[in-house]
Amino acid sequence: MRQFIKPTLLSITIGAVLAGCSSSGDQEAMQSEYSILGRVPGTLIEAFCEDGRYFSTHSYSNGSDDQHPFELELPVDLSCRLVMTTGEDSSSPVVTPIGFISAEISSIAFQGDRDIDIGYIPLAMQPDPGCAVAPPSSTYDKDCDGIVDSPIYVEVEDDEIKIILATSDPMDEDRDNIIDAYEDDDDDGIPNCKDDNTGTNDLDGDGIENHDDVDDDNDGQMDDEDDDDDNDGLPDDEDPDDDNDGVNDDYDDEDGDDHDEDSENGSAPTFTADDPSAGRLLVATQCAQCHGTDGFSKSDIDSIAGESRNELLRETVEDANDPDDLMGFHGGAYLSLSPELEAIADYLSKR
Repeated sequence: MRQFIKPTLLSITIGAVLAGCSSSGDQEAMQSEYSILGRVPGTLIEAFCEDGRYFSTHSYSNGSDDQHPFELELPVDLSCRLVMTTGEDSSSPVVTPIGFISAEISSIAFQGDRDIDIGYIPLAMQPDPGCAVAPPSSTYDKDCDGIVDSPIYVEVEDDEIKIILATSDPMDEDRDNIIDAYEDDDDDGIPNCKDDNTGTNDLDGDGIENHDDVDDDNDGQMDDEDDDDDNDGLPDDEDPDDDNDGVNDDYDDEDGDDHDEDSENGSAPTFTADDPSAGRLLVATQCAQCHGTDGFSKSDIDSIAGESRNELLRETVEDANDPDDLMGFHGGAYLSLSPELEAIADYLSKR
């Protein structure tokens, strides 16, 4: 069962307070980050982000029994997923994913550009009591793995935080709203992000392969600034395999894709949502055959011109999960957070 929390957008952010006495350069620097604030029981708050960066903080006691404040700073406009853990140092921690929901859409993926207070999050402090009886009669943790089955959803307005819809999500491949970092791929009872992933293509177990991960050991340091990328205690300039992928650095390819760099010629064309021609070209090649020029259908198939951007994104994502529907092939062809899909939705919504 979904739980919903209503947040409070901070009407005056820290950046806004300081902007009046800062130079334009300082303002730009401040705008590179925003804060998620709230209150929880004693809790570890983690954010796993699409480029492999990892952020965490702990709530702190203020004399309240279970409403301890926290503040987590995140980069502006970087898609992340939020996870909270109570009883972190106990033998039975409880992990709860956090999602966001608006009037039209919901997702565990989000990005922001301003401070937001998400209020009090009523996290479970103890494992599902039904897991302690035989046979188990659990309610919110069906497989009794210490990870709550469904996210707690925070209700937001469209201008408070951007909810990200994706046809596929490399950080949640099975689309169960539990990020892969907290799955247990080898069934050893230890989540991927806490497991020993030495010698794998995902050293920190966050679902982002090492060559795409800018912090592949989740130590909070960007790899280009980290002198021990694989966190094995051996400095990179002395480590013959500094990404711990089992291939000597002298023979390793630069981007980690196991293809010889000399054989890689060029890359696929890319589109951005702010390219005015991108949406028109994509609609002409991907949508017009069924839905008509510019989304105005001349057949029994629905027109899609003028639909809201969020509705177009939501419908495409939903259809992508249906392999028996023609749209399942179209929607499923786009990658997570696809700029192509956003360009299509932007263009059609303005017809």
